[in-house]
Amino acid sequence: TDEQRLDSQKLKIDFGCAMSALTILRFLSENVPSVPLAVISRLLSEQDVLLTVIPLLDSCPWRRSVKGKRERYDDGRWKEESADDTHRLSKSEAQVWLLVHNLLLDPDCRRKYEWSEHRKATVMRLSKYFNEILIDQFP
Repeated sequence: TDEQRLDSQKLKIDFGCAMSALTILRFLSENVPSVPLAVISRLLSEQDVLLTVIPLLDSCPWRRSVKGKRERYDDGRWKEESADDTHRLSKSEAQVWLLVHNLLLDPDCRRKYEWSEHRKATVMRLSKYFNEILIDQFP
């Protein structure tokens, strides 16, 4: 029906906007010295972007299975995932890993981020993903 088609289009647009937002966040995290202090404070303290994106790595919304075929979201569309690509990071997944990397290692972010036991435990959940294949894909 028309309503289902509109709902489907809305979901596609919402998902595309979310993936674009991750790209913008990663860009901001790479340019912390050029970004106003108020923006960085808001991202780290009020919005707690670091803890917000970690569940994305658990749920992998950029991967899906449709009719028994694995697909991944790359370049604004869903593409069938080949057997060779299963361990390769998609661009969307790489955006999140780079964002986490930048927020954890940038000196300005490290000074501004207030660590609690909950925040430490949440970040430590990422350790289950670290292996040679993932680390080799980092810059």
